[in-house]
Amino acid sequence: MASPTFTSLSSRWRRFALPVIGLLVLALLPWMIFRWSNPDRQLSKKQTAFFQALEHRRASNVEDLLSLTYRDQWQFDRKTAVLAMEDATSHFFSFAIQPIDLTTKRTGREAVTTARLQVSGSGSPLAGEVIRQINTLRTPFVFTWKRESIWPSSWRLVKIENAALSLPPGYEPGSHRGLKSLP
Repeated sequence: MASPTFTSLSSRWRRFALPVIGLLVLALLPWMIFRWSNPDRQLSKKQTAFFQALEHRRASNVEDLLSLTYRDQWQFDRKTAVLAMEDATSHFFSFAIQPIDLTTKRTGREAVTTARLQVSGSGSPLAGEVIRQINTLRTPFVFTWKRESIWPSSWRLVKIENAALSLPPGYEPGSHRGLKSLP
């Protein structure tokens, strides 16, 4: 049997705390909804997450950010694009990507982000070649995003392009074939 003191403290706490917690939730709810549902903010978070997934060489995170309908200028689908990104980053001990002049234009459920990329890091001689090739590109990368459902965080990458970036002849993602002779 509960003591009268404990019961009275418990009921006082409920009478005071529950309305205060309810008011706090009601006061914070519009702010939380705005932060969560803002499509520009969600898109920016996805773009940052993509660069971080590449830097940390987390193939599963990269794959999660690519749409099931992903197709790029090199005719890579989602799976082969992840393999190509793994090939390019596997020669690095340390790897960092810094977007330069990042701009985003969103129209409804689609968005295009453009940026030149500055790559830094250390690794094998092939890593040095990747750094040289990316850093000398004057044409920006174009990232095409699509919001795939009603959820604000459903932005997925559907295409990456850079007209000035060419791949070595005979390169097949996942095989490293053709990587020894970068153009």
